[in-house]
Amino acid sequence: MARTYIMARHSTGNMIYTYEFIVVIIILIILILFWKLRDDRNSLFVYIITGVVETIVELLAAFSGIRTIEETYLFGVFYVGFPLLQVIMGFFEGGVICIIAYHLIQGIMLKNKLSLKFSLSYLIVTTVIMMFSRVSVFFNVSQDSNSITRREIFSLGSIILLISCFVISFSYFFINKRIDKRDRISFLLWYLFIMVAYFPVFLISHITMTRFIEIEQNGTYKVAPLLDQILVLYIYGLGIEAGSLF
Repeated sequence: MARTYIMARHSTGNMIYTYEFIVVIIILIILILFWKLRDDRNSLFVYIITGVVETIVELLAAFSGIRTIEETYLFGVFYVGFPLLQVIMGFFEGGVICIIAYHLIQGIMLKNKLSLKFSLSYLIVTTVIMMFSRVSVFFNVSQDSNSITRREIFSLGSIILLISCFVISFSYFFINKRIDKRDRISFLLWYLFIMVAYFPVFLISHITMTRFIEIEQNGTYKVAPLLDQILVLYIYGLGIEAGSLF
């Protein structure tokens, strides 16, 4: 019998999208300061480019019906829906995560203390905030809540996109003879640190069951077994989907 793997997430209403919006704006301000005070334009470019890429992915997912998200209100006051909500999510899950990975590489490879402090501070603060907010959500939503948003993981479009990104990236860095060893190492670190930056998001969300894997069969949904959760959420979702895309 055919079954479909689904990435399910509890929508926590105004709180989560307001939080993502605040983080996106704060990181943007910090990167503008880096540009003005440290002549660091690259960070801003990385943030914008990766944010736009993920925003396009979110828009395509919304257009195709792969991912459905309820409209909401920022700060409980300002209405946001399509496409602004997808832009916020794109820059949070794309731009923010990627710029943190970028500065982790800067801190380790170039011994840049400010970059290391910036990236580690973000990871620590975000983990603490998410831990408390997710635990609170865990005790206030049910498994059958209509606040769950779902997207099909192994859809044809996402598979084609990931394979294309993977082939282009690895071909460029490992077949192109003009790329030196240091740059290849930085590429591998980028891949690793994308997963490092994403891991707290996945783990805390999974522990509190605000992000988990479901199996859809004949229009009904059930939580996937633990082995499937590990293989699909962490090995594929984190190691391949999140890492390969960026």
